[in-house]
Amino acid sequence: WLKLQKFSSAYSSCGMWRLPVRVATRSCFAGTTRRGFAVAPINITFLKEGAEPMTVKAKPGMSILDAAHHNDIDIEGACGGQCACSTCHVILKPDDYERLSSNITEDEEDMLDLAADLTETSRLGCQIILTAAHDGMELTLPSTVSNQLS
Repeated sequence: WLKLQKFSSAYSSCGMWRLPVRVATRSCFAGTTRRGFAVAPINITFLKEGAEPMTVKAKPGMSILDAAHHNDIDIEGACGGQCACSTCHVILKPDDYERLSSNITEDEEDMLDLAADLTETSRLGCQIILTAAHDGMELTLPSTVSNQLS
């Protein structure tokens, strides 16, 4: 099914070529991508003081904030994941933080300065994009959240 097909349309007279796309009919957590290829879900455990640990499944390419929202984990994300607040603040284990510390932006550091319960291994959940390397990661949710937008 990888044969190239001529793109025929009244709007395209330049003779463009394209690969046919196979669309999956299952949900995004069914273990497939939009094109039907198998993708292993990523397991993430959220820890919160006084609550049972919650292990959830997420797909690669999601942010931690998106994974939390899709699995009904109580993380606010007041700015919608635009790195404009600190309400998606999470605390990583030191070894996970070391693996992810190379991609912290100055904007994220500025927003983290506003976070309550800040630690040396704090990150914003909206700025961590999940990959297979994050499988098994444990995140601690801070006990208080500072919302500067409300």
